Amino acid sequence: MRLLNSKDEKKIALPLKKALERYKYVVDCVFDGQDGSSGFDTNRIGWGKPIHQLLIDNVVEIVFKGHDHFYAKQELDGIIYQTLPQPSHLGDAVNTATEYGYVNGDIIGGSGFLKVEVSNSKVIITFIKANGIIADSYSIE
Repeated sequence: MRLLNSKDEKKIALPLKKALERYKYVVDCVFDGQDGSSGFDTNRIGWGKPIHQLLIDNVVEIVFKGHDHFYAKQELDGIIYQTLPQPSHLGDAVNTATEYGYVNGDIIGGSGFLKVEVSNSKVIITFIKANGIIADSYSIE
């Protein structure tokens, strides 16, 4: 895995600062430490602030992240961190959730996909399992 550098920070920060859209989302970004003591200054030399703070400052509503083989919806400081299920993952096990650091929030096993519907007044996110069953749904207004 490659560490992000100050050029990466600018690639994230500038579009967020300039965005005029009502809803702001980030897809598949790397975030530091779950305990708040991640050594940010050591590993991200030249960055002005941690990514989570950058997201707060720019009023990001959701961060979409993939590849953990299950659905997880967690919230921190008003930002939803939405882990996407792997569409081809077999079974409903979430035995790796704790190992990967998911200790709270809504965690659901099984393959499937997210349907994201955006309108002028709200965004609706729905987790649809591979068998067509709606396993979770929420909205942001």
